[in-house]
Amino acid sequence: EQYYFAEPRQMIAGEIVPPGCYLSAIEILRRQYVAHLADLAARGKLPGVLPMPRRASALFGESGWLRRLVATATGDTDGAGRLAAGWLDLFPRHVDDAAQAELREFAERGLKAAADEAEDSWHRRLEDLRDRLAAIDKAMGELIESDPVQRGYQRELAGERRGVARRIGEIGRTDAHGALVDLGMLPNYSLIDVSTTLEATLTWQEEDDDGNRRYHSELREHRRPASQALTELAPGNHFYIKGYRHDPSGLDIGTSARPAWEPWRVCQKCGFVREGLDAQDTTACPRCGNARIGDASALHKVLRPVRVTSHDRRDDARIADDDDDRQRTYYEQAIAVDVHPADIEAGSWRHAKATFGVDYTRHAIVRHFNLGVARADRPANDFFAGEEKRISPFFACLSCGGTTFEQPHPTGHQDPLVSSGFDSSPSHHRPWCPERRTVGEHAGVILAHKLDTEALRILVPVATALIEERMASFAAA
Repeated sequence: EQYYFAEPRQMIAGEIVPPGCYLSAIEILRRQYVAHLADLAARGKLPGVLPMPRRASALFGESGWLRRLVATATGDTDGAGRLAAGWLDLFPRHVDDAAQAELREFAERGLKAAADEAEDSWHRRLEDLRDRLAAIDKAMGELIESDPVQRGYQRELAGERRGVARRIGEIGRTDAHGALVDLGMLPNYSLIDVSTTLEATLTWQEEDDDGNRRYHSELREHRRPASQALTELAPGNHFYIKGYRHDPSGLDIGTSARPAWEPWRVCQKCGFVREGLDAQDTTACPRCGNARIGDASALHKVLRPVRVTSHDRRDDARIADDDDDRQRTYYEQAIAVDVHPADIEAGSWRHAKATFGVDYTRHAIVRHFNLGVARADRPANDFFAGEEKRISPFFACLSCGGTTFEQPHPTGHQDPLVSSGFDSSPSHHRPWCPERRTVGEHAGVILAHKLDTEALRILVPVATALIEERMASFAAA
């Protein structure tokens, strides 16, 4: 490094090669196509669609810009096909036939579904914050003003309420382009991966000139690629950013009426998974023939985390510039890869004598799982996606999302019939949670990230696959 300070020309000299991009990746094509439509609107080439507004609040609703854009771009099948064909003609040699067909399908039918999902996510986020305001108001109303301790907690909740209300206003004033990037409609830096958001609440108190305490709360949001956030933002871990150490301690798992988690039936012997309503199917695994996939041991509540929460006191969370001690929590993880036989492209190759071959597919489903905090107090006797694992679900409250690693049980320390709404005991619940004084309803979930991607499947001898050193050498080659 010191050399280049002395000879800066040596660093900047030479040819600058532009970054490469595989244009036949359909997830990239979809987002770039929406960006193309936005560009047409900005140049006045989409009748009835104005340029993108500045604020995200103008994107959604019956008269929102996004709905008008989608209606114009998908008004009739022929028109949608012409728009897609015109865009694909800009680079005819770089997009293969299969990707072009998928892009046309998206332009004609998938665009509206993607826009509806983005708008639903936007409104759901605002509804969640408004529900939190209502829960905070209810918790404040149950505290006794004449009790000085409870009055202090009431003011603390009032500070948090101000922070949530401020965040609602900030969301409405968000830049429209940035909002569409976050919602997966426009291209982002990570190209294809969706993000998981850490909603970090920092609380602190200050004294005014009269010696009265004033409570403050600030709600910050930090985003990470969902694949990395599966462990980095998992409950129990520590996330360091902008001079603070945030301790994720909650999951957004929805409500009893509208859960965010799904039932998944994971084969014990291979990477096949049945999701959602398909999990009700208890027949044998179509990939490996495993009949035990119909057992209760194969059925799991799976959450693909979109939002994770933390609640820390600012003074405790602040870290010094010279603090190099970074704490990390380890988790039990698993990977399940599934390829439908019908999705294997023509041209598969096998060596005539040795155990070696290659398959190519445009649709390999790769699922990464976080099965809970790594523990050594019991053996790994849970069969999951072809491996023996220890499954220790996260238990999240359905009212506030507060998460613990053990199944909650009644403590019996307080009778809710004769007590106030105040409870100062340590708890994984949020301060405003209505279930803080009781066990409450919890869901035991494992975390997952799912990616539909192109892949090469390589056949190797068992003797190679079971020896870690040989696999590392093969991967490096």
